[in-house]
Amino acid sequence: MTHSKRYWKHKLWLIDLFAWIIFPFDRAFRLALRFKVQQNKYNRSALTYGETPYAVLAHMMSKSKARPGQLFLECGCGYGRLSLLAAQGWRLQAKGIDLIPAFIKAAKRICSTLGIEGCGFVCGDMFSQNWENADIVYVTSTTFPLEVRQQLNAKWSELSAGTHVFTLTYPPEGEHLTIISSEVLSFSWGASTLFHAIVL
Repeated sequence: MTHSKRYWKHKLWLIDLFAWIIFPFDRAFRLALRFKVQQNKYNRSALTYGETPYAVLAHMMSKSKARPGQLFLECGCGYGRLSLLAAQGWRLQAKGIDLIPAFIKAAKRICSTLGIEGCGFVCGDMFSQNWENADIVYVTSTTFPLEVRQQLNAKWSELSAGTHVFTLTYPPEGEHLTIISSEVLSFSWGASTLFHAIVL
């Protein structure tokens, strides 16, 4: 099935419709910006808002050979769009994590309204969460400062062998990780490199 057909057949467009109703135009960006200025210097750059296109999610699903029932972990999920799409379109178990309460509230609202199964959201620090059961991990790390990237590289050790890891701009680093590919793709803010690694 092509990704376009999947989008319409599984009514993934309803997720985007509800998201647009809650966050029209640049409202999500402005909400993230307001939250960002309230944080300490350490967190501010890591909270820069951007959206990953459906085409990139579909590409990651294809690269990782995603199967129904696998756990998709989205760190920095915003209002949960990718997690919702992964659960509805690929029948994955999905978990989204974000620091912004309003985003998590919206994600849960969309999930409940559309009756999407196997999808959950947590408001909190991604480093305080358990990652060990994840099969596919996506982290939008483009604006992460060095300190956060170092924490991230330490976190990979929790993952089981065979877990697929996708990051943006900066490759995941660790002795038990091997980079499979790096590709420049289009995002809402412009071009970024998507790194794909697998845990050994």
